[in-house]
Amino acid sequence: MFNDYVTFGESIIISLFCMVVVFLSLLVISYLIDLMRVLLSKKNNKTAEVKVIEPTPQPVIKAEEDDSELVAVIAAAIAAMTGTDASGLVVRNIKRLPDSDTAWSKMGKIELMR
Repeated sequence: MFNDYVTFGESIIISLFCMVVVFLSLLVISYLIDLMRVLLSKKNNKTAEVKVIEPTPQPVIKAEEDDSELVAVIAAAIAAMTGTDASGLVVRNIKRLPDSDTAWSKMGKIELMR
């Protein structure tokens, strides 16, 4: 079929053959990936469930509201972190920091809390 030179028609045949080989190999790889997904999802059904969790908006705390519950929770959290008694803590000022987390880090924190 092939001599010292390749004709235009033979080059088209070679190109089509190579494209078919590449397509078939990609198809086989795709089926292998699907097979692995099915086999691995049977072992652990929890990973197969993907839930989309939308971030909830942060509540706005007005200065006129009674913040005694918020102050008590923050004082209890500080006391738990430091290992001291909450009655000795005085909360003078509470400032909300801007949210600097990315969507990836928020989802990571949500996954860790499950």
